[in-house]
Amino acid sequence: MTEPGRVIGGRYRLVDRLGSGAFGQVWRAYDMHLGVDVAVKQVLLPMEGKGPQAAERVARAAREARNTARLRDCPNIVTVHDVHIENGAPWIVMQLVKGESLAEHLTHTGPLTENNAVALARDLLRALAAAHAAGIVHRDVKPGNVLLAADGTALLADFGIAVRFGDDQRITRTGTFIGSPGYVAPERVISQDAGAVGDLFSLGATLYEAVEGIPAFRADVIGSVVAGQPAPMRRGGRLTPLITRLLDKDPATRPDVAAAFALVGDWTPPPTVEAPESVRALGQDVQLGVEWVEHFAFVNERLRNDDSAASRVARAANAPETIRSIQTTIEVNQNEYLAAGGREVHAVVTVSTADSGSGPPRHGAAAAAAARADRTYGAKPGPIASADGPPSVVFIADCSRSLAEPGRLAGVKAALHAGIEALPDGARFAVIAGRADSQPVYPEDGGTEPVTAASRAAAKSAVDRLSAYGGREIGLWLSRAARMFALGSGPVRHAILIVNGKDEGLHPSRLALTARACAGLFTADCLGLGEDWEVHEMRLVSDQLSGTMGFVPDAEALPEAVREATAGAVTKRVADVELSLWTPSGAVIRYVKQVSPLLRDLTDNRIPGDAVRTVGFPTGAWGEERREFHICVEVAPGELGQEKLAARVQLTARGPEAMEVLGEGKIRAVWTDDETMVMRVVSKVGPYTGAAEPEVWLDPEIADLERELAGLADELSQAEAELAEVRNLLTVFGRAHARMFAPLLAELDEIEARIAEVHAARSGREDDQRDAETARERAQQSARQADEEKVRATRADPPRPAPTGEAKRMYRKLARRCHPDLADDEADRQRREVFMARVNDAYTRGDIGLLAQLSQQWDAEGGADSTTAPPPKDPGARRKLKEHLRQALSSVHTRLDRIRDELTAARDSELGRIVFAPGQEAGMPAAMRRLDTMADKLKTLVDERRRVLDGLLDAAAAAGAAGVSGAGAAGSAGAGVGDERRR
Repeated sequence: MTEPGRVIGGRYRLVDRLGSGAFGQVWRAYDMHLGVDVAVKQVLLPMEGKGPQAAERVARAAREARNTARLRDCPNIVTVHDVHIENGAPWIVMQLVKGESLAEHLTHTGPLTENNAVALARDLLRALAAAHAAGIVHRDVKPGNVLLAADGTALLADFGIAVRFGDDQRITRTGTFIGSPGYVAPERVISQDAGAVGDLFSLGATLYEAVEGIPAFRADVIGSVVAGQPAPMRRGGRLTPLITRLLDKDPATRPDVAAAFALVGDWTPPPTVEAPESVRALGQDVQLGVEWVEHFAFVNERLRNDDSAASRVARAANAPETIRSIQTTIEVNQNEYLAAGGREVHAVVTVSTADSGSGPPRHGAAAAAAARADRTYGAKPGPIASADGPPSVVFIADCSRSLAEPGRLAGVKAALHAGIEALPDGARFAVIAGRADSQPVYPEDGGTEPVTAASRAAAKSAVDRLSAYGGREIGLWLSRAARMFALGSGPVRHAILIVNGKDEGLHPSRLALTARACAGLFTADCLGLGEDWEVHEMRLVSDQLSGTMGFVPDAEALPEAVREATAGAVTKRVADVELSLWTPSGAVIRYVKQVSPLLRDLTDNRIPGDAVRTVGFPTGAWGEERREFHICVEVAPGELGQEKLAARVQLTARGPEAMEVLGEGKIRAVWTDDETMVMRVVSKVGPYTGAAEPEVWLDPEIADLERELAGLADELSQAEAELAEVRNLLTVFGRAHARMFAPLLAELDEIEARIAEVHAARSGREDDQRDAETARERAQQSARQADEEKVRATRADPPRPAPTGEAKRMYRKLARRCHPDLADDEADRQRREVFMARVNDAYTRGDIGLLAQLSQQWDAEGGADSTTAPPPKDPGARRKLKEHLRQALSSVHTRLDRIRDELTAARDSELGRIVFAPGQEAGMPAAMRRLDTMADKLKTLVDERRRVLDGLLDAAAAAGAAGVSGAGAAGSAGAGVGDERRR
């Protein structure tokens, strides 16, 4: 029996017991090595000290220590210092929190005040943010596991049943519910499984009890969280919206940690004071929480109601003098002639801008003012952004732990020095260090600073003090840059982002949402250092923010890349320029692509314009430059000889009050029966439609066949994606079905065989004997199958997750281009089949990164669609091309029919009827619940047949004990029963 005075691990002397529970006791102990008090948790084992229950508790204790140790840097989580094993039982040494639990506080003192409840919510959200960032789900958030320190800080304790997203095995025994009924998420009660948002439901129940003084749900009924509803809140105050959202029973609409931070509301942190290192660490975590609040307030405001028109109005305005000083020329190159019934109009629009010299001197006044001010390190930022002023550049440098590799951090510092030196006097700039948070390196107060000799030297000195540690949250970096620009800058704003690895945000969609929120506020050039960064992430940022994306192979080449990007950024004069398109009624804009100097698809970035039937395509900031755009518009067919305006193209920029037109061009459509005019391609259009010569003869029938094939290819890619997902579902479900039913069927066949043998022994008939032998063979076969399934289960790959929406989109895009049915010849088909097999494997694994790499590889290997090649002039070659297109169409139709048949067969199969049961809830969780129901029915049948067998054996034994004798069948039956008993 454990008593005070016992020494654990030769170091920790137990002083007194602080509390106890079903699985353990917590002691106050004295660390004799360090001379400090600690808390020691003793894990209680069953009386026998061994067996599955003891092993389970030891495993759970090890998991608690391992998971909590990963979170020791978070001040809102009880820290684990050490673990000792004595006599087979674990002892966990933890931080001693001088205070009481939230449950004890509510019992003794009553509900919290509103301010204390808000502070509690922030502390617990920070704790869950750290846990979820490390891939850990707590699964038992409740008042009893929240400790309130003497200074009011709340700490989350007891990670005993926590699990990691992908690493931990399922320690909880099948059919055993572990958790607190009144606080557990409904999805855990239903399916015994819950993700990170399950902790948010438990947090909501905890906060409800903290402010109302009563539990939200009954603690003595497991299903109360599923069917019950908490009483209306009366004391929630400004936490009412947060708690209401957290108690949402649908995990899909329940907020995650970051969204919950935004719902807490505005909060001004206390003044900064000099404090010990431990307190400064707490302050840093508080600052991270504040940054998350600011970040989501910014993103939510920008994306509120998805109002892109309101967001557009809120963007930076250019001064009228600047707009007037830009001379713009728009040249439209196209073949405007269409055959009868023709609809598609292609045009290449060349836009050139130059400085007319009529505007004010370029930033001269600003440069002089900056020189006179001679600002020093730490000075306040300039005035709020105006419609005029010098360009502003914010350098965002990845300073995460990956920069600790030799030479990486030094290369980043040298690149920042080069960028700062490339800035002209009078421009404004700032430097951000990006990690799991975003730290303003220079200036420290979070704005932008004019470039002077003093500010350059101060910024370089601050850069030299950078160190590499922590993770990588690129979304936070971008929103920090947006807020910096808003504090003091002109309309031309440019960010230069250096990234050394992939985004490690809590949710994959966060980076996309942040980039979308920043669209129009500044332009961003992305530089990927080395090979560990994700191309699709940086392309997403550069496309949304109208910038460029570059690959820098090593740190030595980074300074020159940053210097070039900086030089290009400071030459911009007009901010937030759009290519605006007006189209007539009935017309459809198929696509708008920038083709020179950089290739960028602008089609999906369209936003509503100021005028009716006008849309804008953001192109970022412009200086003196020349860009080309390929525009495709589909118009309603006209009569022969009729001419229509297919589109009006304008280059526009926002002025102080409205969008100002910088230049204009027109795209026409003319219908004619002159085949010579219809089949001519203007040399400017040729390179972007696949033509390599100034004039290429086209055939309208070929164009129709290609258009039909492209549509079928899209349909085929969607069908392939659906088939791959169905196969994945059936594979995962089939494994679960086999593992669950194989032992039950083997047991049932064994019982049936023994019943048949008893009947055969009792009757002595040959046909009964044959039935018994057949039943025994079937039982042996079922036993072998059950054994094989056990072996297969130990070797099987883990179930693959269902592909995400992004994976489906990338898969369909790849399938449209590289499907074997679109091949030119047999060699091309073989190449495509090998490549498509890799694509299918990446898709079934949901590997978005590999899909992006395969897309790049297909482009690099010249794997573009064969239909983009220029049609030949020779009539015979054109006939062969038409025949090839018709064969491809027939092949695609055949493949589509096969896929539809396979989908129908899969859904009509034995497993398919369970997974895709008509009129029932779809998806794997619902199918698994139906499988559990079927297994319960089979278990009931096994029990019934076992009772039948026991009755037969008992009757035979009773008859033998009573001396019942007879000849022939009776004697044989007695012998058979005796054999059964011995078996």
